[in-house]
Amino acid sequence: MKQFFFTLFLFASIGTVYAQGFEPGYYIDYSGAQHQGLIRIKKKDDVFRFKESDTSKSEKVTTEEAKYFKMGEREFYAKSFNSSEEDRGRVIEFLSGELLLEKRVYFVELIEKGKVNVYVHRFSDSNQLPSASTSDDPLAPDWSDQSTLSRVSEYYLEKDSLVEALKYRKLKNFVNDDSIFLQRYQAKIYRDEDWLTLIKDYNNRYCELPSKQDTILILRTKKKQSDSPIVLNINGEGARELYPYTMLRISVNDVTDFEICTESGCINFTGSLISENYFEASQLTNEQPRVTYTDKETGEYYATRFEYLKKKEEKKSKKNSPK
Repeated sequence: MKQFFFTLFLFASIGTVYAQGFEPGYYIDYSGAQHQGLIRIKKKDDVFRFKESDTSKSEKVTTEEAKYFKMGEREFYAKSFNSSEEDRGRVIEFLSGELLLEKRVYFVELIEKGKVNVYVHRFSDSNQLPSASTSDDPLAPDWSDQSTLSRVSEYYLEKDSLVEALKYRKLKNFVNDDSIFLQRYQAKIYRDEDWLTLIKDYNNRYCELPSKQDTILILRTKKKQSDSPIVLNINGEGARELYPYTMLRISVNDVTDFEICTESGCINFTGSLISENYFEASQLTNEQPRVTYTDKETGEYYATRFEYLKKKEEKKSKKNSPK
């Protein structure tokens, strides 16, 4: 009976802690010491609350005391990112006739880790927002929109010493050391809103994963093509025929680096572990066959269309077959 009441009390205590927004975690101070306990994120972006146990009194911990903290599965770092948008620094000193701006430190959440790290800084106070921007970048927030003040976020990418605030046109700087992946980027396979998928795909290419097996879809969609099939060989696993207005669904062993061969030669491609991989094969009359990337929107449309026509044909065939 005592054990029962103890268990009941334990669950009640845990429920109380979580109800208050605290989660198990720890933080690391600037001496490298680790402090284990319970953590709750404050509205301000430069402080969190910490307590050693559910019965302890909580205390504020700032960026001056902690360089890193983890609550649950979420990781936060004390960082000072200064982008071209970030003109909210304060003038703190006048020295040698020059104005110095304070580099403000705040906690940012790590949402993607790898060769390229991605951090998000979530603004919780309209006074922290950058001034209105006239940027034509589709990913640049509209700071003048008052409805975004409580929910807007700013993202930062970090690769070695290269740090940039998120701008789609600058993503090229983070993948341009990989010729195959740069080709995929330049083919505009990724839309503006797919920027995080782009970074995750790039990181996965250089990450040791237990299995990188995935599926690729090769479409043949364009009209006025030769009626003869295109013979494809993926990673040397045997010939497959692709007729006009059909689709091949193929499993590959290493989606981040594979080879598609036709009679005109072989091409190296890189795929995605995050989203479907769409490629388009075409062969006009009296021309050599070619395989290229196709964008997600086109790929999804034709893949859905092909599946519909396939089921329709199967249904028709079943209906006309002798009983």
